[in-house]
Amino acid sequence: MIDKVTAIEERYEELNRLLNEVGEDYQRAVELAKERAELEPIVQKAQQYRSVQEQIEQARSLANEHDEELRQLAEADLDSLLPQEEHPSFACCWRPRIPATSAT
Repeated sequence: MIDKVTAIEERYEELNRLLNEVGEDYQRAVELAKERAELEPIVQKAQQYRSVQEQIEQARSLANEHDEELRQLAEADLDSLLPQEEHPSFACCWRPRIPATSAT
């Protein structure tokens, strides 16, 4: 899934570049703008997802600090961020989970 989202983001950036270069070919500009508009919600969700991921990583690193108050703040941040990471609105961005295996 991550590879598909990355490909969509790359296409979105390419469309932005092409729109800047289109010149006076208005029909081509309309086609490019329409495709870009279709991809934009996915790109925005991917950016939001990455932002949550970065915040989680920062909170995890702060959770290992020696300062008790800082550690508690980081743990509170994690409590609010981790559910966001799994929110259904980020389904396009979820990393595949490795299934747990039983030791039986």
